[in-house]
Amino acid sequence: MVRRSCDNDNVAIGHLLDVAFALSSYEALLVEFTRKSNQSWFEWVSEIDGKIVGELMFTVALKGDSPIEFHLAPVAVAPEYQRKGIGSLRENASGLASLLTLVATILNDAIVQLP
Repeated sequence: MVRRSCDNDNVAIGHLLDVAFALSSYEALLVEFTRKSNQSWFEWVSEIDGKIVGELMFTVALKGDSPIEFHLAPVAVAPEYQRKGIGSLRENASGLASLLTLVATILNDAIVQLP
């Protein structure tokens, strides 16, 4: 299941980032900094049997005060679930539908939240 993240997910996402990027703490610091900043961000998690096994975050890039594009980072998948289609959403047609829904949600949220 793919869904928007919530505050209750932060500890599990932190753990996921630690194991998915075992050689770097940059990704976890990037997410922590982004959550605390005033910039707009959108984060989703992938759950299997109630466990968060994937995470992705979009931030809105600004030129001055104007939004110009989205940046995608990080994209994390638990090591035991890597190479199983969680990060690419290519397993089946519902993956494509989820991706299109995700993009539509991002665009709608950005229009609502940004000046």
